[in-house]
Amino acid sequence: MTALMQRADLVAAMAAVDRDREPIVAQWREATEIPAPSGHEAKRAAYVEALLRSYGLTDVHRDAVGNVMGTRRGSGGGKHVVFDAHLDTVFALETDVKTRIENGKIYAPGVGDNTRNVIAMLAMIRAMNDARVVTNGDITF
Repeated sequence: MTALMQRADLVAAMAAVDRDREPIVAQWREATEIPAPSGHEAKRAAYVEALLRSYGLTDVHRDAVGNVMGTRRGSGGGKHVVFDAHLDTVFALETDVKTRIENGKIYAPGVGDNTRNVIAMLAMIRAMNDARVVTNGDITF
């Protein structure tokens, strides 16, 4: 693991995440403010689907129950890895999901109800693209 984390491309990817903190937080707030109670997450799904396409993933689609996925292709020969997070929240459709930042923390219903992990995955894709990280296997998000 130590050797892996010293690879120049991975060092650059981690630096990209650090450098892009403010855009990541802005995207986190934007996604959180899209109401997504269970059964009503289509608008948030469309938001994520558009981003996956813009990041150059392949086979971007929604399945029959609304899951959004896309694949970042590897160079070949490696295992296929999947990272996942859920789009929906437990809050009613009429819940005010406006975010606010206080003392460096983001507050809103659903901000951590896996919206955080959706945004972490999106940040990971951007960082890997920015640093031109090449994986052996495909990665599906």
